[in-house]
Amino acid sequence: DIREVAGLKRHDCDHALALIRFLAAYRSCEGFTVAELEKLTEAFHHCESDVVNLGPEGRLIRSTELARGLLRFGGLYCIDHLQALIHNQSRHFAEKTHGICFYEFLVNARQLRQMELSEVAGYFNSLDTDKDGFIWGQDLQALCKPLGFSLLTAELNELKGNNGVTDDSRLSFDAAYDFVIYVRERNGFTQNEKAEFLKTFDHFCKANNEMPTLQVMELLSWQGFKNRVEDVWKMVQQVDFNENGTMDATEYLRLMRLQKEVKLSVYRKVFQRRELSTTAITKDLLKDAFLEADLNAPPRLVEEAFISCISEQGQVSSGLSWDLWVRVAEQIRKLIPVENRKQATFSDAELDQLRTAFNLQSSDGFVSKGQLLWMLADSGMPVNKASGRRDLYLSLDRARRKALDAGVPEEDVGQIGSPRIRFFPVVHLARAFLKNLTQKVLEREEAAMRAVRFSSTEVMELRHLFEREAQECIKEEQQHDKEDEPRSLGTVIRLLGQEARVPISRVILMTARIGARIKISQKEELYFKIRELCVQDPGETHRGIDFPCFLQLMQWMLDCNFGDINSAAERSR
Repeated sequence: DIREVAGLKRHDCDHALALIRFLAAYRSCEGFTVAELEKLTEAFHHCESDVVNLGPEGRLIRSTELARGLLRFGGLYCIDHLQALIHNQSRHFAEKTHGICFYEFLVNARQLRQMELSEVAGYFNSLDTDKDGFIWGQDLQALCKPLGFSLLTAELNELKGNNGVTDDSRLSFDAAYDFVIYVRERNGFTQNEKAEFLKTFDHFCKANNEMPTLQVMELLSWQGFKNRVEDVWKMVQQVDFNENGTMDATEYLRLMRLQKEVKLSVYRKVFQRRELSTTAITKDLLKDAFLEADLNAPPRLVEEAFISCISEQGQVSSGLSWDLWVRVAEQIRKLIPVENRKQATFSDAELDQLRTAFNLQSSDGFVSKGQLLWMLADSGMPVNKASGRRDLYLSLDRARRKALDAGVPEEDVGQIGSPRIRFFPVVHLARAFLKNLTQKVLEREEAAMRAVRFSSTEVMELRHLFEREAQECIKEEQQHDKEDEPRSLGTVIRLLGQEARVPISRVILMTARIGARIKISQKEELYFKIRELCVQDPGETHRGIDFPCFLQLMQWMLDCNFGDINSAAERSR
């Protein structure tokens, strides 16, 4: 393309004038192909401009729009290099008094491309042991791993096959880089994996094909991934290509790659620590390995996984292959939530509490509508008003359908609209109520994390501190409870939905433990600030403050250096 722009397509570049023409053509397009220039032009015109320019530069975009435009061109996998590029030029942008023209945009795109090429070239050169400028097809797995793709054999074989590459293929840097680009376009997934992920996305996303952060959290939980709201928030920030606070299908596939890499890292540690490649595999060893990988599989699933290992590998007395271990672990991860959905994702211990409370009033395995209303009187559900009771009956039929969809046998669900109410519909009714409570808590947490300036790591550390204190409070409350007195169904549901809180008096002790030197004269000011934050808290403030309030309190203390807390933070570094 550059030779054609320079008028040298049918001529050799063998004299000084031809070289100058070639270099001029290169600088005019910064080494990009015609197709890439079209994409860059489109990305540039998507950027906002509030600068009127009548000069030869043409349209100028805001300097703050540069990152958005380059990200549109480079895609999700250039984010790390893009952040470094913007950081390196932050002082230059701060001093700019005008916008960015297309050619300056082009130069920055070339610098971004060069950073990407340099990264891949570094890994390529380390694999090119004989320094002849080529690597083998069998080296592609090692090339992709440090780039964020721990490709399994099935993935690697399909991706290589689609590119006509075999283990014996000799690949130049250009060919290897093209393969990396293809892997990124596919997010490292096989076609079947991609189809499965998109089917799940379509099941959860709204009509506009966008998914908000909290719905992403629900989706991940449905798939068997365990994440806190700050983890999901951080991941959404990583993949939110268009910065609209939601996730589309492209961003979701990138998120699935991040999640898979996290799980593969855990599986790798367990595989090595348990020496699964050389140790004779038993059901007990598999169960322990699953538990260590945070997969609490019931015995039936462990039995199925063991049989699957034997059928695929023939014998397991000398261990499992890495790929087989990942396949059975991933299968278990997918099946656990399927089993859990039957009991509305309640743990076995929680389900036992609900069953015990239900059985206090049930006869022959069911209760009447009147009995259910009485049992739920102290649950927090609005059953004391006629409108609330009408909503409850509608919700009960929805819960019956949920239970049937989750695989609960029809005889354990009962007929839609029946006055006889069995246990499992009540379980799914309770989950719908608790899910609504959890949604409100998560919305407050997300709003608090957007309001403060803590990093995701700092939020996680503060959460651990807060929850440790909240657990101590719960233990103290339980010691005062009458353990012999059976709890009603409403009480069990209310306690299951109770969010972690810390009394105000203990919050002050917590701030002192992390280094704040609070004088007696300052305590009233701290109490006043906590009460001010609690005004926005719709929960049980008599039990203390929740985590969103605690986050905002910590930010306020740092902002005004309350109790000289910043000095304590410096000493801890």
